[in-house]
Amino acid sequence: MIKESQLERKTKELIAMTVSLVNNCNYCSLAHEAMAKISGATETEILEAKKVIELFSSFNAIADSLRVPCDVMP
Repeated sequence: MIKESQLERKTKELIAMTVSLVNNCNYCSLAHEAMAKISGATETEILEAKKVIELFSSFNAIADSLRVPCDVMP
């Protein structure tokens, strides 16, 4: 991963794990989960990240199916 960064390694691994889970890559999600643990992530943090995926995946599906326009822009 990128050496100079504002994000710590644990955060990057949790993000990589979530992307891998969303993309249904079992190998990558398990590898990034292991690396997140090595980088200091707790079981609670990993479980919370997985719950956030489930929550927002369902929100995304609902918003897309209802064609809800975005009223918040970056």
